[in-house]
Amino acid sequence: MNTKDKILLAMYKLIARHGYEKTSIAMICEEVKIKKPSVYYYFDSKEEIFLALIDEVNDYYNYLNIEKSFKKQTFKKDLIREGHKIIDDYIKDGKLIYVIAEFYIQANRIERVKEKIKRLENSSRDLIKRVLNHGIKINALPRDFDVVLNSRILGLTIDAIGFSFSHDIDAMTKIWETSVNRMFLELERQKK
Repeated sequence: MNTKDKILLAMYKLIARHGYEKTSIAMICEEVKIKKPSVYYYFDSKEEIFLALIDEVNDYYNYLNIEKSFKKQTFKKDLIREGHKIIDDYIKDGKLIYVIAEFYIQANRIERVKEKIKRLENSSRDLIKRVLNHGIKINALPRDFDVVLNSRILGLTIDAIGFSFSHDIDAMTKIWETSVNRMFLELERQKK
């Protein structure tokens, strides 16, 4: 891992532990075992490190190509499975929930963070839209399926799960499964 990535990882850990406001460049230096000039070689400020961290999370959504793994016969199961993977990531990491919460807190204070959060939300919604559009393409979903509405519903479900600090994996998975099942129940109702 290069120094820049170590700085980002340190910021991630420290924000999860202390929040953005209480995290300092000195704390990052201590965590990475470098001096301040090394941090400033890569980043102009603590805010720049924070913004780069948001970009890292955003890049994750942009590079995922999970929709290609979805099959017509198993589309619903595939969608539930991918939701379970996201929930597992939240649980395994433990810090992710706190870091994302801090993104939203700082979005109310720092305009550039707000702009990046909007892009992050769009990236996660776009991922869901790509999956649902793939469902239409492979005939797992009807041509008139409301991709925009359903991607928002599923996206908000993931967001709500992401902000659950209880770490109750059973409740989280049940919420996700219920949202997906309701979407498919509505499709069945519309067919009649």
